[in-house]
Amino acid sequence: MYEVLKIKALEIHRSTENTISTVLVFLLGLLCGLYFFVFNIIGFDFQFFPGDLGDARFNMYILEHAHKFLMGKESSLWEAPFMFPEKSVITYSDNLIGTAPFYSLFRLIGNDRETAFQLWFILMCGFNYLFGFLFFKDVFKNSFSAALGAFVFAFSLALYSQIAHAQTFPRFPLVLSFWMMYKFFNKQMAHHLFLSIFFLVYQFYCCLYLGFLLFVPIALSLFFILFSKKEILLEKVKDKKFVLSIISSVFINLLLLLPLMLPYYYHTKKIGMHYFSEVVESIPTFLSYFSSVKGSLFWDFLSEINIKQAAFWDHRIFVGTVSMSLLIWFLYKYFKRTITEKKVGNNFEWLIFAVTLLTYILFFRIDKYTLYILLYKIPGFGSLRSITRIINVELLFVSFAVASFSDFITKKYSNFSKIIFASLLLVLILDNYFYSKSTHRTSKQLAQNRESKLIAKLKNVPKNSVISYEPSNTENSIIDYQIDAMLATQTLDLNCLNGYTSTSPPNYENYWKHPDSLSRAEWLKNKDLDKKKICVMH
Repeated sequence: MYEVLKIKALEIHRSTENTISTVLVFLLGLLCGLYFFVFNIIGFDFQFFPGDLGDARFNMYILEHAHKFLMGKESSLWEAPFMFPEKSVITYSDNLIGTAPFYSLFRLIGNDRETAFQLWFILMCGFNYLFGFLFFKDVFKNSFSAALGAFVFAFSLALYSQIAHAQTFPRFPLVLSFWMMYKFFNKQMAHHLFLSIFFLVYQFYCCLYLGFLLFVPIALSLFFILFSKKEILLEKVKDKKFVLSIISSVFINLLLLLPLMLPYYYHTKKIGMHYFSEVVESIPTFLSYFSSVKGSLFWDFLSEINIKQAAFWDHRIFVGTVSMSLLIWFLYKYFKRTITEKKVGNNFEWLIFAVTLLTYILFFRIDKYTLYILLYKIPGFGSLRSITRIINVELLFVSFAVASFSDFITKKYSNFSKIIFASLLLVLILDNYFYSKSTHRTSKQLAQNRESKLIAKLKNVPKNSVISYEPSNTENSIIDYQIDAMLATQTLDLNCLNGYTSTSPPNYENYWKHPDSLSRAEWLKNKDLDKKKICVMH
């Protein structure tokens, strides 16, 4: 009896040690990421927010609108009082409703719009790391590899080119979707497939772009599972309960997706899709994957190699030399095994290899030639026009390769695993380090001052009035002034003709570029709106 109790005590002691070790490793990776990435952007004094006066503040407006909708202060998620009197104006962009409740929480505890946005950014980065860690920990059963993989996924150098697009910050649903696909791969349980599709749907609610882009590798993963597990699945389909569960999984998730997608469907029927010729330049090329953002510690010289590319700033999706090398190592390892063994392996790493390879091929272009034309024909894909955002999904494959290598090396040299982990983490930090002064960020005080000046002009305007802000002197981009008006009128519960989205409604483009009496008249032509009730501000 004493010996049994002693063994049990040892097991509990080892389990406790392992738990403490896992938590410490998790925290070390997270704190390094927050210090060297998140607070490197916003500052420890919260002086800056990620992005510029344009897209970043536009996303703040969208989050604030969603918050007001959740609080019952707005009657509709889709109707917002900018680009007045355009209907369903939110369908011109992402709606961010999936993570708006987190932003709303920060507003409810007393933070202003900009600070709530900063806290939301921190939380999204934290979620990206947390769920990346849990996914890799489940796959590799190795805390070191989980922390290193999650670090790359959440804090990669490639993400600096995405900083202007705040809607791409919530990427954790794509990890959760792959995590559940991993469980479905192993156990072929219907509820795991349901959850994988559910988190895909949730990614749509967080960011439409990433929802569409994630759909491709998830569909490829499911196809691979059907192929590699066909004997098991053929047995399972004999069970009517299993078949019904699978059908229900797809049907229920489609129902969950409908409330989000139907307004966008009606929008595209009115506005139309992007032509493929408008999209093709945004598809990554070979140079895109070696083009770095300006301001990195080691890779500044790579920032100019793709300068002739249209919208070259979006093509700066270099993930760092270490991560890139380990991705190539991972792909080569499994490609070699596939050729040597002349068969497809039956483990999850082989699935990731196949899905990674096919995803990179489908979202790749040589001159004007690309297989993406096949995806473009899928309903909904014609609404996408910035395909370089696929890096947000591909980073999961890159980080998987990093986790796979670190799992291999720390287990091979287990006596030195802690030293290897610390060394790899340090190398990854240096490889992905970015000078704070070069980050794409904006002074919070500057943004608030711009809005405050306009609010002072509008403070005596009656609520529900319609404002047209037509500045006579413009030093910045006209977009900045349009968003000044959007934010000020949102604060004061006013309507405004001003606006900015990813696309403009018919007859609005001139007012968008040059808000004045002529463009205003063009916009309001045939609109059921009393022109006398419009308050023009300069």
